[in-house]
Amino acid sequence: MGIYVNKDVFAEAGVELPAKDWTWDQFVEAAKKTTFKRANGEQVYGFSGFVDPGVINTYGLWMNEDPSVRAINAEGKFGYNNPAAYAGLQRLADLALVHKVTPPDFGAQKDSDVKGGFTNKQYAMIVDATGPAAQFKGKGVNFDIYPHPTVNGNELTVGAVGLIAVAGEKDEQKRLAAMDLARYLTSGEVQQDVPPGSNVPTGFYLAPGARQSVKVADPLEKFLPMLPDMWVTPLVPNWAKFTRLIHPEYQNIIFGKAKPEEAMQRIAAEAEQLLTAK
Repeated sequence: MGIYVNKDVFAEAGVELPAKDWTWDQFVEAAKKTTFKRANGEQVYGFSGFVDPGVINTYGLWMNEDPSVRAINAEGKFGYNNPAAYAGLQRLADLALVHKVTPPDFGAQKDSDVKGGFTNKQYAMIVDATGPAAQFKGKGVNFDIYPHPTVNGNELTVGAVGLIAVAGEKDEQKRLAAMDLARYLTSGEVQQDVPPGSNVPTGFYLAPGARQSVKVADPLEKFLPMLPDMWVTPLVPNWAKFTRLIHPEYQNIIFGKAKPEEAMQRIAAEAEQLLTAK
């Protein structure tokens, strides 16, 4: 995940682009300055992001509070039920509740609302994954990609590693053919065969490829400096159930209906069962 910055909105608001080694306070200040009303009455917001049980887009903006804030902490326990996690969650919620830099439906928006708002210059900044970068570029959006702002000196982004799996196959010829296809689909060759163009505006790769033969081009190359700081979601059988358990409480925090401490404590026992189940 990175912070997408709409350079046109910053220019319209008369706000200088911040440095990329920015802090949380600098991020909030930029969001405040780019929250304004246009002459035609249209409201522009400094920040938004997609919140849904199926994604972790916004998690890095509060998990960066402290290294102890992880779904599974160093002791193998549920790691969102501690003072550092409460502080990070409240800090994120305060973007809406205190600083008023998010749209009124932040926390309940559709993914298309967030991306559309950024494309249409209604939002100065959003947090999102690598995929939209090529799409925004294809639509002519004037943007840059920033790392998450640091908190307490902590640099963090969240993400996952994708793969192509070849199913077990008794027929050796079919298995070899499937392996050949998998090799091709992860190679630099497919990148050359499916470049950005009229039929496939974004090209083949929507994230930096793991193989050296894949050339990481603009705008995906802007994510490369963040890779060493990426927290990868844990490989646990109940991860989907876990995120669905958290989601209502996460929204309650963002909407100001619950304090982080009471919300996380309410689900702590069930969350730990889901994360530690074999």
